[in-house]
Amino acid sequence: MNNKTTSTNRNLYFSLLLPLFLSACGGGGGGGGSSAPGVSSTSPADNASEVARNSNITATFNKDILNTSVDATSFTLAKSGTENTAGSVSFDGENNVASFTPDNPFANLANYTATLSTAIIDLSGNALASNYNWSFTTADGVWGSAVPIEIDNASNAIRPQIAVNKTGQAVAVWVHDVDGAGGISLRASRYTPGSGWGNAEQIAADGISTTRGPQIAIDSKGNATAIWVRNEGTIKNIWSNHFTPDTGWEGAERIEIAAGVGNAFTPKIVANDDGVMIAAWYRHENNPSGLPFFIWTNRFTPETGWGVAEQISNDGIFPGIIIANNDTAMITWTASVASNTDPLFHYSKQFTPANGWDSTAKLIDSGQDVFFDREPVLDKDDNPVVLLQSRTVLWLKRYSEGNGWGAAEPITISDTATQVLSAKFSIDSQDNILAVWQERNGSSLQNLWANSFIPGTGWGTAELIEIKDERDVEAQQLVVDSSGNGIVLWQQSDGTRKNMWGNRFSKAAGWGAAKLIEIENGGDAQRVQVGIDSNGNAQAVWQQFDGARTSIRTNRFE
Repeated sequence: MNNKTTSTNRNLYFSLLLPLFLSACGGGGGGGGSSAPGVSSTSPADNASEVARNSNITATFNKDILNTSVDATSFTLAKSGTENTAGSVSFDGENNVASFTPDNPFANLANYTATLSTAIIDLSGNALASNYNWSFTTADGVWGSAVPIEIDNASNAIRPQIAVNKTGQAVAVWVHDVDGAGGISLRASRYTPGSGWGNAEQIAADGISTTRGPQIAIDSKGNATAIWVRNEGTIKNIWSNHFTPDTGWEGAERIEIAAGVGNAFTPKIVANDDGVMIAAWYRHENNPSGLPFFIWTNRFTPETGWGVAEQISNDGIFPGIIIANNDTAMITWTASVASNTDPLFHYSKQFTPANGWDSTAKLIDSGQDVFFDREPVLDKDDNPVVLLQSRTVLWLKRYSEGNGWGAAEPITISDTATQVLSAKFSIDSQDNILAVWQERNGSSLQNLWANSFIPGTGWGTAELIEIKDERDVEAQQLVVDSSGNGIVLWQQSDGTRKNMWGNRFSKAAGWGAAKLIEIENGGDAQRVQVGIDSNGNAQAVWQQFDGARTSIRTNRFE
């Protein structure tokens, strides 16, 4: 028997061995060839909707694929087509299936686009003929059950505030009315995704002074700062407490001038992603009985803490404030007036790290009955935008560096409105705008209306978004996520008690049906506040009377 391998046999041997060797690199399921590989199926399918938010994304190829060509650079996923989603990529060579596993659940009601690039090649070195894309929309969230944040059967908890960062971490603060203890304290609780709410903590002492008007801000790392008005004898000053996940609450401190002779009112605080925070409030000096009022501010950085408080206006009340991630900020306010017949003037000042606060205030708008939502909002280019209103008109104004405040941009309201009140608005990352307001239409009731704006298309048709045409809508709050979907919450009486209602806005489908977010027959639900993360998960807090005491309740949309 001849045991030598002939040249012909050697060629045959290697021709049989080569596919086996290449199969170890890429897997089976089809042979090589000169044609470009393709995608035979995907999961989810292109244009799928209601996709579960914990799904993996997969693509099956029609030829053997080189496994090393499938990685996080050649298989990507983007929310709304632009915002890359973090995740890991794997390849099943046996079945020629590429998988993308997201690091976190997908956003609510968001559009995602998956892309396989031409860097993906088959075992013969042929690349995809072009990038392969497919898109899908995720399922929406739902409201859970309303639960108490803390239970204290001896005291009342009132006036909650909440801040939510883009990762879903949240901090709530509220006033804790200590019955018979000689003081009103401040308490706080922290929410962590996956763990829920922590224990309530006292962050301002009982029995020393009275606290009121708390506000809270949180950065992207979960660092938070609470500010409030503290009565020190006959003087009201602004105090603060800072929280970090590593050290907890650090202790209360005054953040304005040493105790003066005037009183401070309505503090506000905002934070950017890096933990820079700016607080603003108004106060009067040397005239405890009233006018004039002054706008004050202070700035917090993670490196140095609070700076020195500055007075930036000689005449102003009700400050609003916004800060961008480049540390620029803006405060808006209304000049104080002596009587209801005086015209209203609305001003702003901008802060830059290089120059500090503007030396001169800029006029936003003025008029006999011109009011505005005192919380500026940043558009996609980080330009501040404010909403103004008169009796039957709503409009926006935008600020740009070098040009100041631009022309009025009217918001379309209903044709039958006889009065608009308490307007709110928000802008998403693509400059889509959502506005809600209370409106009277020839009746004595205040109903809730809304409209939306799409760049290039304009405002749509105003619509009624609550169905209980029995009692006035009160105190609505609006949030919008990065995909342009919104949630509005409000309180409304049923004739016996005030209940908490909500409605959901989908950028694709519009408004849904109004729904109760709490079921409580004991007493009034009031003072709702809400925050939202970048995935559209929202957290609401409010105060609710149970027949004996008022406690802080919460509900989560996810």
